[in-house]
Amino acid sequence: MGLSVTSEDEWRRFAAVMRESEAEVEGIDDLATDPRWSTNRDRVARRTELATMLQAGFLQRPRHYWMLRLSAAGVPCGYPISFETLQHHAQAIENHYLREVETSGWGKVWTGGAPWQFSRTPARWFGACLPGEHTGEILDELAAQRATADEPTPVIGD
Repeated sequence: MGLSVTSEDEWRRFAAVMRESEAEVEGIDDLATDPRWSTNRDRVARRTELATMLQAGFLQRPRHYWMLRLSAAGVPCGYPISFETLQHHAQAIENHYLREVETSGWGKVWTGGAPWQFSRTPARWFGACLPGEHTGEILDELAAQRATADEPTPVIGD
């Protein structure tokens, strides 16, 4: 689980969640008032000590407990999920964050979906080509364009 406490207000809300958790860790009830943690500078200077204390507290409750309480308190938090979980996550499905595409060299692969959706000009997905896969076609097309191109007309200024 990861969390981000970026202001003194968030720190006070975080400290309240830790106090209310009744975690049995010495000092965890006093995060908001303990002078060791008064400012962000103090917390950074004693990061290892603080992290050890918090880890001991976090381990006393399941992740879901912390996510609910921290989120309710307005403390930014989250946790990593596996790709398999992401594939079946309701938000990822609804917003088309992932797309499966067929590739010529690797079969079906997953790629990120477009972060926007337009009704008249929807995004299209296709697999990446292999190096040199279309070189012949491109060269043939260029040769055909050169063969049918009109000679440039000289422009003479006034």
